[in-house]
Amino acid sequence: RWVVTCTYENATGGFSYWPGQNTSDDWGTSYAGHFLLEAEKKGYVLPIGFKSSWIRYQRNASKQWRTASNRSDLAQAYRVYTLALSGNADVPSMNRLRESGGISDEAKFRLAATYALIGQAGVAKDI
Repeated sequence: RWVVTCTYENATGGFSYWPGQNTSDDWGTSYAGHFLLEAEKKGYVLPIGFKSSWIRYQRNASKQWRTASNRSDLAQAYRVYTLALSGNADVPSMNRLRESGGISDEAKFRLAATYALIGQAGVAKDI
């Protein structure tokens, strides 16, 4: 078995662009987590505590996201998608994103995919 190591993860469970940075990047954290989840499916062994720490970070960021804060709706849609992919769907945050007005088409497609992933095909089609 292969073991994945990660030097970009910081103490919060998020990922930075450079090793040792203390700030997490929304998109980079979702992307890195998505990649590592896929690696795990292929038989790679993740570092101890990685997945739980990453999920905790993603959940906290997901719950704190608000449209008024001018944070990317696409980054939030990707975040809830990766949470669902990990088996930890954050349905309240998904619903909040869905009900927020004026989200981009890209975010709508990702959010629809998230609902489909958790078995809510009707909601996915409505989006």
